[in-house]
Amino acid sequence: MANPAEVATQVRFALTQLPSHNAHHTFEGICRHLTRQFICSNVLPATGPVSAGGDQGRDFETFRSYLARELGPHGGFLGLVSEGTVAFVCTIQTDDVAAKIAQDIAKVVASGHPVHEIKAFSLTSVPVAARHKLEADTRERHGIELDFFDAEAISELLATPEGFGIAEQFLALPAEVRPTQHPDEEDLPDWYLERRSKWREKRTPDPTLGDLIDLKAGLRHATFGSEAKSDLPFWLGLVGEMLANPDSPDDLQQRARYELVVATLRGTGDLRAVDDVARTYLDNSLLEDAPARLEDAVTLLTYAIAAVDRGLTAIEPAELWRWRTELKERVEHLMANATPSRRASLLFALGRLGLLPRLKDGNIAGALTASPSAGDVKEDELVSGSPQWRVKSADDLVDAELTMSAWIDLAKELDETPLFPVEPLSRFLELISPVLVDHEGWRTLVDLVDEAVARVSGSSAVAARAGRRAMKLLDAGRQLDGLAELHEAKISWWSGDTLRGSLEAMLTIARIYRDLRLPLAAKAHALAVAMVAVTSGDDDLADLAPVGILMAADADFASGAWCGSTALIEIGLAAQYNLGGSKPEFESEALGTATSKLTLISACARELDRQVVDSIREVTTRLGIRDIIDETIADDGSPADGGWGSFLPSVLTSPPFSDLGATRYIRFSALGTDWTVECKNELDSVRAAERFAAAAQVMLAELAREDLCILPSRITVQVHTRWRVAQRLEEDLKALPSNDGRLWEAHLTPISQDTNDPHLLNKELLAMLTQILLEASLLPAPDFVEAIDRAFQGGLAHKLSPARPYDELAAMFWDDQAQDIPRGIFETKWDCLDGTYDPHSDLMWQDGPGPTFTSAKAEELLRSRYDVFASSLRVTVPALGPSFVFGQIVKVLRREGWLDWHLLLAIANIVLNYRQSVSAEDFSDPTVREEFVRASRKPEEDTDPPVPVRMFTREAMQDARRLSMLSSLANWDLECRQPTPDFPAIERFLAARYGYWGDDVEHEDPFPEAH
Repeated sequence: MANPAEVATQVRFALTQLPSHNAHHTFEGICRHLTRQFICSNVLPATGPVSAGGDQGRDFETFRSYLARELGPHGGFLGLVSEGTVAFVCTIQTDDVAAKIAQDIAKVVASGHPVHEIKAFSLTSVPVAARHKLEADTRERHGIELDFFDAEAISELLATPEGFGIAEQFLALPAEVRPTQHPDEEDLPDWYLERRSKWREKRTPDPTLGDLIDLKAGLRHATFGSEAKSDLPFWLGLVGEMLANPDSPDDLQQRARYELVVATLRGTGDLRAVDDVARTYLDNSLLEDAPARLEDAVTLLTYAIAAVDRGLTAIEPAELWRWRTELKERVEHLMANATPSRRASLLFALGRLGLLPRLKDGNIAGALTASPSAGDVKEDELVSGSPQWRVKSADDLVDAELTMSAWIDLAKELDETPLFPVEPLSRFLELISPVLVDHEGWRTLVDLVDEAVARVSGSSAVAARAGRRAMKLLDAGRQLDGLAELHEAKISWWSGDTLRGSLEAMLTIARIYRDLRLPLAAKAHALAVAMVAVTSGDDDLADLAPVGILMAADADFASGAWCGSTALIEIGLAAQYNLGGSKPEFESEALGTATSKLTLISACARELDRQVVDSIREVTTRLGIRDIIDETIADDGSPADGGWGSFLPSVLTSPPFSDLGATRYIRFSALGTDWTVECKNELDSVRAAERFAAAAQVMLAELAREDLCILPSRITVQVHTRWRVAQRLEEDLKALPSNDGRLWEAHLTPISQDTNDPHLLNKELLAMLTQILLEASLLPAPDFVEAIDRAFQGGLAHKLSPARPYDELAAMFWDDQAQDIPRGIFETKWDCLDGTYDPHSDLMWQDGPGPTFTSAKAEELLRSRYDVFASSLRVTVPALGPSFVFGQIVKVLRREGWLDWHLLLAIANIVLNYRQSVSAEDFSDPTVREEFVRASRKPEEDTDPPVPVRMFTREAMQDARRLSMLSSLANWDLECRQPTPDFPAIERFLAARYGYWGDDVEHEDPFPEAH
C-alpha cells in the first residue's frame, strides 16, 4: 500500500503517458467515470440514445448533438442533477488551456439550452490563479458556476480509494501502487470484490441479460450496504451505459431503467436526476404483458409515491394517479384470457395496486413514513418488492377492497397454481396485518395462504429427502431407482418458491433419460426446463435456459436428428451468450461439446447434398468455429460413403440425419421392443411424432421394473395428425397388416390454442400406448391393467408431460421462418431403418424365468402331455413309425433341437386339423383353440379316419408346432392378443422364459428308429 501523495504522483505520471493516438478517447472516459463517482451519477456521453422521455428528453438530445458537433466526439458530455443540466468539457491541449476551456464554455452557452453548471477537465496542470480567474470570468459573463479540474486535481481524485478503480481501468500503473484500503473494504464479501474487480477491468457492459443480472447484484449491494456505498456511482454508471447502448433490446433497457431508478432513489436519497427515466419506465410498463414486469412497475410506482411524499422528485401526483389507473386497467385486461399461473401473478399485482397510498386533493395522503436509511434496509427488500411504509388505517390506501378481493381469489386458486411463489404474498400479509386485520375476509385470506405455505414447506422437505436418495442411488449405478426419486423431488419442488430445485432435478432427469438411450424423453424434459426458465420472469432461473436448450440439442444428436441438433446448438449458445455477456470461448465446455458434435455433423453432411453442407457452414460461421471444423474434417477418419448408416451405435439410437428426408424416423429400443416412429417430415407431424415417442420412452422407463411378459418384437407406428370432435381409440389407433413386426397407424390431435390441455393430450397418448403395449404383452389383461395402475400411482401422468405439451415446448425454441437446413427435400444415402441400436442395459428385455413359471409346473405339464399323447395318438404314432420318409424328417427336426413332445404336439395338431379343418386364422380365436385342445385330449379310436403320411412334411410339422405355442402360452396362464400372432417372437419368449427348447422329462421314445 502507498500513501496518497505517492499514489497521486504515480497517477499523474501515468496520465502523461496516455497514448497520443487514443488520448482523447481515454481521457474523456476517465473524466466521465470520475464524474459519476464524485459529481453526478446520471452521466451520458455526447452520443447514443437518451433514456429520458418527453419534451425534456428531446431538448436534451438536441443539446447533446450540438455538443458532439461543436466539441468533438470526446470533447464533452452531460449530466442531469436535481437542479438541471450539467455540462462537462474536457481537453488534452497543453498550451493556453484556459483559452481553450473558455472557447468551449462559450460554445456550450451558445446552444441556448439552460445549463445549471459547467465542469471542466484538463490533462495539463493549470496554475491556481489561472483556474480561479477562468471560474470568475465564467460566472461574470454567463452567470454559470464553473468547476475546473486540472491534472493535479484529477490525480488526487484518482488516488483516493473510491477513484483508484478508475485509474486501474484506464492507466498503466505498477502493481504495488495502491491506496490504503478504505476501512469498510474489509467488510465487503468476496463475491462482491470479485465482481467489482471484473467490471473495473471490463469497463463496458454488453447489451445482454447476463451482464445486467451481473451488474444488478453489485448495484443492489452498493445501494443497500453501507460498506459498499462509495461504489454506488460506479455501478450506476455501468447500468447507465447499458441503457445508453443503442444495441440494447427494449426489454433490457426497461429492466435497466428499473434498476437505475430504484438504486438512485434508495442509494442517493433523491429521484430527480432520473425523473424522466422513471417516467419512461412507467409509461412503457403500460404495454407490458409479463406479470413479473408488471409487478416491478408496481414496486417502482410505490417508490415514486414515497419520493413525491418527501419532496425528492419533480414527478407530479397527477402522473402517479394516471399510471396507477392505467396499470390497473392493463392488469385487468390481461386477466381476461390468462392461464391459471399468469392469472395468479396478475391477481398478486392487482392486489398490490390496491395497497398504494390514497391520493387526496392532488396530494399524497400523509401515510408514508420517511424512508429508512439504506444501511437499515435488507438487500432482499427489492426482491420482495415491498419498500417500507406505514399507514394508519385501510382508509389511507387507494383501494383496500381491491387488495382483499384480488388476494382472496388468488389464495383460493393456489392449489391449481403451484408455480406461483406464495412466500412473497405471505410476507406482504405480515406487513399489512395491522391495517387490514379487521377486514371481514382477513381470516379467510390468512388461513388459505398459511395452508399453502405449509404445503410448500412440507413438499420441500419431501423433495430434499428424495433428492438426497436419488444422488445415492445414482452413485450406486441404480439409474431407474434414482430416476423415480428425482421425479418425486421434481413434483414436490414444483412450486414458485422452490422452482429452481425442481428444474435442476429435471435437468438430471433429462440426463438420465439420455443415458438410458431414451433421447426424446430427455429432450422433452430439457426443453421444459428451458421454457420455465425463460417464461418465469425470475432472473435467478435464467442461467438454466441455455443448459436446457443445449441438453435438448444433445438429445437430438443422440436420436439421429442432426438437423434439429444443429439448430438447437446455435439457439443454446446464443442464449448462453445473452446470459454470459460474451461469446463462449472455444475452451468452454459448452462450445467445445458443440464443436465436437458439429464436426461430426459437418463431416456426415459431405455425403449429402452441397446445400446441406452450406447450410451447416452458415451456422458454424455464425458461431465462429467454421475454420476449426473445416481443418478437423480435412484430416478426419470419418466413415466412407455408406458407413454412416450404422455409425456410433453405442451413442446414437437412429442413423445420422434421420430428420432430413421426406420421412422423419425416430428409433429406440427398450424392454425387448424395437420401436420406429415415423411421419411426414412436416412441422406439425414431426412435433406430434416426437410427442408420441417422448411419451413412449417415459412409459417404457416407468414400466421397466414391471414384468409385463413383453414379446421381443419390432413395433412401427406411423403418426398422422387429425382434427376431430371426439376421441375414439378404435378410429385413432389401428393395427395394420405387416410381415415385419407390429405395424400401427396413430392419428394424434395437433396442438393449437384450443387443444393444448396437457390432461387431454396425455389421455390420448396413454390410451394409444397402453393399447400397443397390451398387444405386445402376454400378461392377462387384468394383470396388465394393474401394472399400468401402479405406474399411475408412481406419477406416470406428470412424467409424461413436463410443464407443457411437447409441441408447445418445441415450438418455443424454433423459428418457422429460419430453417437453415432444408428438410424433406434431400435423402440420406443410407436407409434410416438400417443399423442395430441396442437398448441400455437397464432396459434390456427380461429373459429370466417368467412370472408364472415353476419347475414343478413345467414337469407336471410335460408328464401330462406325454400321458395325453399316449392316448390321443395311440393309432397315428405306430402308423408313422415304419415310414422311412417320416423317419428322415424326425432325424432332421431332432438335429434342429426338437424334443419328443414337440414332435408329438405337432403330429397331434396335424391330425386334429386334418380331421377338423381348422385354419391358422381360426386358431387365433380362443374359443376355437379351446375346442381344439379338448379334441386333442380325446383318445384316438381305430375307427377315426387315418391321416396320410404325406401330410406330415417338415413344413407341416413346423407350422403345427408354431400354432401349438398359443396353447403353450395358455398353459402358463398367459394370453396372446395379437390378431396375427408373431410366432418368432412367441417362440423366443417361450424358449427364454419357459424352457420351451430345454425342458423335458423321462419318457418312452416314440420313434426309436429315427436316431
